[in-house]
Amino acid sequence: MTEQEHLTFILEELKKKREEVRQKIGDADRDLKDMEDYFWENYTEFDEYGYEHSDHMANYQLRNNAMEESLRELHRYDKMMSSPYFGKITFCYEGEKEPEIFYIGIGNFWQEEEMVPFIYDWRAPVSALFYDYDTGRAAYDAPAGRMKGEILQKMQFKIRDGKMIYAVKCNMKIDDDILKGMLAENADAKLRNIVTTIQKEQNAII
Repeated sequence: MTEQEHLTFILEELKKKREEVRQKIGDADRDLKDMEDYFWENYTEFDEYGYEHSDHMANYQLRNNAMEESLRELHRYDKMMSSPYFGKITFCYEGEKEPEIFYIGIGNFWQEEEMVPFIYDWRAPVSALFYDYDTGRAAYDAPAGRMKGEILQKMQFKIRDGKMIYAVKCNMKIDDDILKGMLAENADAKLRNIVTTIQKEQNAII
């Protein structure tokens, strides 16, 4: 699968997930309205000790909290539709033969929670591979302990409004958009060496 094909696949999956969340929000909104109607129709008949009132309000708050969480989730997916990810790591764990691929973006994204995420949040432990290491030996701290291995390839992307502007293979994380654009447009080895040297000097200054 090419990077463009992968982007198209991710955008389609995001659309599906976004519609699922919208459905959840619609269901929650109807439930909240029903609960409000029930309260005003029956509050005078609630037990004198206030248990029914308390239970009703607690359930209402739980449903409202769930709806607010779904709204935040929908907002994140809306942002991801424009730019779902910006980095990619091909990493082979110590003792394994087949590498794994991690895409890094502004938030986690998967269709089912049991599945391996399509995109990892930039704050996730595995994202340290993207920020802290060049290609070669690397490690990150996970709940299961220190995960060691080798970064075989790093890529950076600029995606805007769901369109691939460029995809750059690089040994290190390049922060400058102009440098990334130059690398994407010109595969000359000498230019790549110059650009990555500039980037290392910039990182050292920072």
